[in-house]
Amino acid sequence: MATLSELLQSCLTQFTSLISSTLCEHTDQIALQDWKDELGRLHVWAANIGAHQTSLSSLDYRLKDASHIKSQIVRLLERVRELLTDLAEVIDEEEDDSSQENAFEGLEDILEDGHQQ
Repeated sequence: MATLSELLQSCLTQFTSLISSTLCEHTDQIALQDWKDELGRLHVWAANIGAHQTSLSSLDYRLKDASHIKSQIVRLLERVRELLTDLAEVIDEEEDDSSQENAFEGLEDILEDGHQQ
């Protein structure tokens, strides 16, 4: 199983890549600043809980006795990563507007769930 730090880094890399290239072309649907704001929130969340840390200060280490919480965070990060991949595929394939809206809405829902936790 990947560490929380690795999962987070994967999400951040994917998100940054989408913002710097693909999403720039779709500002008529969602403003680029909105995506940058969400990426910023993910960075703040990660910094606040030490999700990007390694060794004894890592979130993995601190949750070693709380596997149910760690599992939930892993599921959320994996879901964010899946949605970012789906979003990239939808945009690359230039599918119809309803498919794009579903991908955007799914990502927004996951990000909102993450804010509530």
